[in-house]
Amino acid sequence: MPAPAPSLETTVGSLTLKNPFLLASGPPAASGEQIRRAFRLGWAGAVTKTIVPDTMEIRDVSPRFAAWKDGNSRSPSWGSAGYPAGRTPLST
Repeated sequence: MPAPAPSLETTVGSLTLKNPFLLASGPPAASGEQIRRAFRLGWAGAVTKTIVPDTMEIRDVSPRFAAWKDGNSRSPSWGSAGYPAGRTPLST
């Protein structure tokens, strides 16, 4: 008789996950359908930047990045460019 598979259950604060695998915020977590598909494939969770109804239009806002310099710095600090919000979802 084979040994049972080890548990990958993970606890983060008060949240218990079936495994430690989460989608990072980005194109793979860009829509509700993509996140639902990831759950069906075994991912335990997803990180999102924005949650809106699937029927709501998301406009691509520019500029997508910004630079800041302080008086003593020769190189800028860059803000997150993210990814185009209106991009076509990844193929499923």
